Amino acid sequence: MKKLLITTIIFTIGLLVLGVITSAFGACLGCPDWPLCYGSVLPPETFTAKLEYYHRLLAAIVGIMSITIGILLYRTQKLLSIALIFLIVSQVLIGGLTVILKMPFIVSMAHTIFGILTYIALIMLFKGNYKFQNNLWLTIFLLILIYYIWDGVVEKTASQLACEDIFCLSSDLSNPKVLIQLIYKLIGISIIITSIISLKEFSIDKLAFVLLAISIFISNILIVKSLLSVSMVVLHYILLLSALTISLFKSIKTDSLETSKV
Repeated sequence: MKKLLITTIIFTIGLLVLGVITSAFGACLGCPDWPLCYGSVLPPETFTAKLEYYHRLLAAIVGIMSITIGILLYRTQKLLSIALIFLIVSQVLIGGLTVILKMPFIVSMAHTIFGILTYIALIMLFKGNYKFQNNLWLTIFLLILIYYIWDGVVEKTASQLACEDIFCLSSDLSNPKVLIQLIYKLIGISIIITSIISLKEFSIDKLAFVLLAISIFISNILIVKSLLSVSMVVLHYILLLSALTISLFKSIKTDSLETSKV
């Protein structure tokens, strides 16, 4: 079961990253219909259609693997198993609605949120626990999760280039996009500050995490400087997902539940 969980988590990471790549290339509607692609099982010979098609294909694989895990672990981890199956089924429906309704903001955000919650559920199943420690790592994890969700708001409202400088000092705060970007930057700074505070009990892993938090903030600046370069968008996302994963692992209690050895 551990091997299946690890494989599914790896595939889910690939799915999340591929989703960001698809969005960065403007290929989210590369297949304008659902569940087929231009009315066919196979995509046409265009880059955007193929990109969206492979994203759907990987999503189907992750969905099947996740539902299998939910069924196999139902007896030993009932709550997490039900949550995982619910999230996967919801993602299928929301993913379809995203295409059919042509990516309305609320549906697209629901897709983003349910996607990361699915990943979190898989990590919890791997750890064998859904209980959190009441420590600074939990605060950091929650801040990163908020940052992750707000990253979706920034992307889906096209607010990436709203600010003229790093801290939006010379930008018009009456502009909703500027305000969205400013909040985004403030959450990023909060993550850095909280990570630095954690160094009062020094350890190498905490210092490494501070550097990771700083790298996330810098990579966001570079996204703007590069005018939404796909490589910088993907790098920023990988750093953010890494920080989310590390803080999640650190914040879950170690007194794990019994995991099935199926």
